[in-house]
Parts: sequence; C-alpha cells; structure tokens
Amino acid sequence: MIEKFFTQQKTLFRMGEGILGPYLPAIAKVLDEALYSTATIRRHLRAADHFGTWLQENNIAVAPIPTASCPSQRWMGPRVLPAL
Repeated sequence: MIEKFFTQQKTLFRMGEGILGPYLPAIAKVLDEALYSTATIRRHLRAADHFGTWLQENNIAVAPIPTASCPSQRWMGPRVLPAL
C-alpha cells in the first residue's frame, strides 16, 4: 500500500525494513480510506518511519497496543471534507 505514496525503491526499502515497517501499509490504508490527501499520508508515513528510527536508537521495543485502549475518532467528531 505504501507503494501508492512513494515510488523510489530506496525509500520503500528503508521504510519496509524499519521497526515500524510492518505497520506502515495499515496506516496508509486507514488514511487513504479516510480520504486524507496524498501529501498528508506521505507526511504521516514519514513521521512513523522517523519515530521507528528513534525507537531503535533508544532501544525501545515496539509492543502491541490493544485496540480497546486506542481513542475512538468519535470524540474528535467526523472528518468533514470541503464542498467542491
């Protein structure tokens, strides 16, 4: 899924090999389905990749987060797109 947002093989390889690499396609899919712009999705994916690098540099393991502990989007309200 991240291939839709990045074309350079070097970038795809780096992101895929990072500690959060396995999670990036799911992040991209959720954002794409929520109709975020390509530029915004790219920024989020880059941020996640950089965060994964920071985790590795600080020897912090990635642990699964239970879905029940994740805040629901309901408290933020629905995503409203501007009328065309």
